[in-house]
Amino acid sequence: MKRTLLATACLGMGLGMAFAAQAAPSCDEAFKSIGDPRNGQVFTSSVTVAGMSPRSALGQMRRYAKDESYETGGELYDAKGNGEFYFVQNGLRIPLVFMAQARTDGEAGITVKLARGQAVTEADARKGLCDILGKLKGGKEGEAIASAAREADGVDRYEDVDATQLSAKLEKEAKKTASAGAGMLSFKDLMLGGTSSRESSEQVGQALLPFYARYIGRKYRVDGQLYTVSHNQYSGADQVNYLVTKSRGLFNVRDGADMNGGRFQVSCTMAPDQKAFFATLRGQDYARLEGTVANVTGSSIEMKDCRQAH
Repeated sequence: MKRTLLATACLGMGLGMAFAAQAAPSCDEAFKSIGDPRNGQVFTSSVTVAGMSPRSALGQMRRYAKDESYETGGELYDAKGNGEFYFVQNGLRIPLVFMAQARTDGEAGITVKLARGQAVTEADARKGLCDILGKLKGGKEGEAIASAAREADGVDRYEDVDATQLSAKLEKEAKKTASAGAGMLSFKDLMLGGTSSRESSEQVGQALLPFYARYIGRKYRVDGQLYTVSHNQYSGADQVNYLVTKSRGLFNVRDGADMNGGRFQVSCTMAPDQKAFFATLRGQDYARLEGTVANVTGSSIEMKDCRQAH
């Protein structure tokens, strides 16, 4: 999982789940309220359940979030199997974004950050988080709940999309939510704040959070023409960037490739087992790739573990 994601952000700012070696505390005991209420508080809590895998934990939290009519996003897992996903409480002036995380040792937690001016009592916040976390179960019972919720939500299914159409859709959605001035703010800064962010940028970023949460972990099968094909000599990553320029006019003439940078970017970092296929690709080639959205900004999405789709 990319280290720019919220798992790192939480740990780096001391807001992550506390994975103690002693007997795990209850949800009520683990609950924390962090920050000055006037600036937008962070609420977080966690539980540990024996025999509960990350996929089971996230699937169960998905079920209980859907029961509360929250909007649920995709799921993202790192190489060790730890996972995360996001769900959104809409219907508010500024929607609330919840980050759910689960580890292979059976610990699962939820973090939510209020926007400046939003107010929730600690008692209500504790109840809201623990109402979900307190229902988590281990073993086959939990797995069955999770599997049904994941199937109903279509979490593991790939959505077939055209790269240019996906770019246009996401660009329109991002601009509808907030100005393009927040385009390069990271998900980390937006969820938990950053020392370099000005107040106006933070406000725009808070408004964009539901947009980011909606697409992290989504699975796409993207088809289109490539703009760039590159290898990072430091990380060893192979990456492609799609050509997403628009077509215009009566003759549907496509904008030149030099206009690509002005559009919402769609890129793919290839899976390690795709090096032979990657070696065949050049700029202007066509490729149909499937992967999972691992990073989102106001002007781009990046998928990981991309493979040739047949």
